[in-house]
Amino acid sequence: MQPFALPPAAPRPPFPLLTVCYLADLPLLQLQARSFARHLAYEEGRRILVVDNETEGDDFARAFHRVVLPEYGPHADQVTLLSWRELVPGHEALRGSQRQHLVKWAVAGIAESTAYLALDAKNCLLRPWRDADFLGTTGRLRLAKRRLSAALTPSYRYFMPEDPPPPYVAKVTTPYPLVTRQVQAMMAAIAAREGRPALDVLARRKDLSYLGLYWSYVVASDLEWLYDFDQPPMAAGFWGTESEDGHAILDMVRRHEVPWLGIHRRVGRVAANIRAGIAEIVAAAGLFETTADAKLFLRRLSSRSRARQMAEGADEGEAEGS
Repeated sequence: MQPFALPPAAPRPPFPLLTVCYLADLPLLQLQARSFARHLAYEEGRRILVVDNETEGDDFARAFHRVVLPEYGPHADQVTLLSWRELVPGHEALRGSQRQHLVKWAVAGIAESTAYLALDAKNCLLRPWRDADFLGTTGRLRLAKRRLSAALTPSYRYFMPEDPPPPYVAKVTTPYPLVTRQVQAMMAAIAAREGRPALDVLARRKDLSYLGLYWSYVVASDLEWLYDFDQPPMAAGFWGTESEDGHAILDMVRRHEVPWLGIHRRVGRVAANIRAGIAEIVAAAGLFETTADAKLFLRRLSSRSRARQMAEGADEGEAEGS
C-alpha cells in the first residue's frame, strides 16, 4: 500500500498536548493541569489543547476558566480551550467516548506541528518530563509493543485484510505520540476507500479503534521506521475494573518510576488499600499538600456531583490540592 503523504521530517518538539474532556472528568483535568505546572518543562511555542466534549451548555467552559486554567501555572498562556463542534461538527448523537476519538484525529488539521501527543484527562505527570523523552537516540518517536488482542484485530485488519496478524503491535493507550501528516494521510486513505469522510467511518464502525487504525495504516504504508520500539515504561494506569491487579500496577509505578500515571474516575471504587497507595504516589509527586488530601480526592472521583460542584462554583470546603 502506498502512503498518501511523503515520509515526514523527524518530529520536532515541542509537541502540542491534546486532552479531550467531559464535565465528569473535570477534577482529573484539574489534577493534570497541576501536574503540568509542577513537572512539564516550559518550552517556547508549546500548545496545550483542551477540547470540551460536552453536548449542552457552557458549564464546562466556565468551570475550566475558573478552577482549571489557573492550575497550569507557567503554562496557562499556552492553553487553548476548544469545543468539539469546532473540530467534528454534526456528531451530536455520538457517545462522548466515540466523539473523543474523532477529535483526536481531527486535531491533525490544526496541530501545526510534525507530531502531537494524544492524552486523556486521566493522564497526569509524576516527575519532570520533556517532549524529548518520547524521542529515542535516533530522533524517532518511541513506542512500546503489546500483543494483538481480539478486540483490536478488526482495526489492524482494516488496511491489511490479507496479511497474517502480527504477534505484536504498537501500544494503544495514552499518552500516544501521533505523526501529524500520517494521521492526515490515513484519513485520506479511509475516505478514498469508503467514499465518505474518515470521521464518519469511525463514527459508524464501533469495532474500530482510532489508535489501532492509525497503526494499521503506518504498517501497511511501510512506515514503521517512524518509531523505535525501545520505549521504557512510560505510563501506568488505574481503571478501577474488577480484573485490574492494583498491587502489580503500584509496584510497576514505584519500581520503574514511570513519569505518567493514568487515574480513571472509577478509581474511587477500588479497594481502600490500593487507593491509599495511589494517594501516596501522587502526594509524593507534589500534586497534593498531604496524602490525606490525595485520599479525599480519589475517594470522591467517582461522584459526578464533585464535577457539578466545580461547574457551579461551589466552595470546595475541604482542601484537595496544593
